[in-house]
Formats: sequence, structure tokens, C-alpha cells
Amino acid sequence: MTTAGALSSGGFTLAIVGCGKRGFIEHRGLTWKLGTAVLQGLLVSPAPAQESQHTLQRILVSVRVREKGQRVLDKVLGDSNPHDRPCLVELVVGDNAEAARRADVVVLACHPHQGREVLGVPGMPEALGGKLLVSMLGGVSVTALEDSLYWAKSAGRAVTGPGRCHIVQAIPNVAAARGSSTTVVGERSDSIPDEVLERGHEVLRRIGQSVFVGRDEMPAATALCASGTALFVWFLGAMVDASVAEGIDKDEATRMAALTMAGAAGLVASGETPGAVIAKVTTPGGATARGLIVLEQSTAKEAIAEALRAITSKIRS
Repeated sequence: MTTAGALSSGGFTLAIVGCGKRGFIEHRGLTWKLGTAVLQGLLVSPAPAQESQHTLQRILVSVRVREKGQRVLDKVLGDSNPHDRPCLVELVVGDNAEAARRADVVVLACHPHQGREVLGVPGMPEALGGKLLVSMLGGVSVTALEDSLYWAKSAGRAVTGPGRCHIVQAIPNVAAARGSSTTVVGERSDSIPDEVLERGHEVLRRIGQSVFVGRDEMPAATALCASGTALFVWFLGAMVDASVAEGIDKDEATRMAALTMAGAAGLVASGETPGAVIAKVTTPGGATARGLIVLEQSTAKEAIAEALRAITSKIRS
């Protein structure tokens, strides 16, 4: 049986807990969990030209039911040649602790309410000893995760010792499936060794870009970068519906709206301010100006602010 660190060239093994059919992203007719989006992103990202101890070599996908897990893998891998994949992929069925024991880095991507259950199984603290746990559970602090692992209820005290794991809080979004996530990185355990932390950074680099925020900023940043994906796409959908009402074919309208939104976002991402981009498009008294007046006179900004406040409040609760 393969154990952590046993791969020949010194690369590392990653376990993903939280892949399945019920979740947050729909692709190829299947609704995926966030963990599956992360898996997809890792498999579409190119392998580094030169291998090292920080090279991802194997992914263990931990699932409850083999048949469902295999269907997920079939959808993710498609007809790709195993030799063309950047790393090996293997299912681990019905034993999250075993997946953690065999891994060097563990991604926890289940529903936030399931975190305590997953971490509380017998053998999990030992399986994670000295390793990196990347928590993708929105609204769940590092302290709460440590309590789930190391608080001995029977003794009423925390379990201490050198074998505790290292935890990093990192919340990606569903664009991870395309290597385009904006991942919010927040709290982390004290004194994580550089070589351990670098493996986590390698995982996050392969699914997109990371932004680092303080503990107090984490709920709002999660609302903006993770839940915000749905808000941006909601607006895109409204633009599509309006375009269809004006006579454009829905598929064409969807494509045009998505490309236009991506182009506008690219301008802002390159350093231009939203106001500067608007000014480039708008002529006083012109068609764009008329549309902007309608938006400014509506409650659109207030509604967006209220939606973001509602999401942030839910994450904090």
C-alpha cells in the first residue's frame, strides 16, 4: 500500500475529502461539489516542467460510495489518456482517515456543517499528524477545526503533542474547475514549516490565484470571491434575458454577455478603475449614458449591497 512521501521522485500526495454529486457547480450534466471543481482544476492544470518535493504526483479522492465516486471521476477525466494527466488519481472509499493517512496534504471541501463529523472519526488526528490540512469550509475557523480534532470530550481538555496537523483556511470558488479561482486565504495555524506550507501554495496555484486577508476580513472576502460568483452570474443572466427580449438568440446572447463581462473584468483586473472603464464607454447624452441613468435611479446598488451583507452575515453566524 502506498504511504505518504513514497513516490519515487519526492513529489507529494493530496487527498480531497468532499467530492460528489450534490453541490455547487454544474458541468457536463452533473452537479458537483466544490471539491470536484478543485479536482477538475488540478487535472486541467499543466504539470511543472521540473519535478520536486513540491510537485503534486497523486490525488486520492475520498468518497462514501464507489459507484458515485467513479461516475464523478468518469465525468472529470473523460476520455483523456492516463499518460497525459499531470498526476495519478485514485479513489478511496468509505474511509476518510485512510485517505488522510496516505496523503501529505488534505483538502477538506465538504459542507461546512459536516466538518466536525469528518474530522471526528477515529484515527483522524493521528492520520493528519504533522501534515497540512487545507480547509475550504466557509465560516469555520481554524480554532473550530482544531477543537474538532483535538478536544477530548471525555477528559474535558485539549489533546496536546507534537503530532498535531497544520491548518490553512483557503476558500476557492467554482471557477477552480477551469484553473481560474480567486481563492481567499485567511487564518492558519502557528509556525507552519515552509516546506509544508509550500505544498499548500502549489495546490492553490494550480486552481487559480490567491488573495491573502486578515481574520476579520475573511467573511466579507468569502462573500465577494466565493458567493460573489453567483451574484456576478445573476447579473449576467439578467443581461441575457433582456437581450433575448430584444430579439437575440439565447445561446448567442449568453456567449456575448459572458465574453463582454470577461473583457470588462479584464480591464479592471489590469489596473483600470471601474469609473475609468465606464467613462471610456460613455458619451454624454448617448445610449450608454441613458442606460446608466436608469441603473443609478433604481435601487440596484442598494440591492447588491444588501445581498453581500446577507451573505457575509450568514458566514459569520
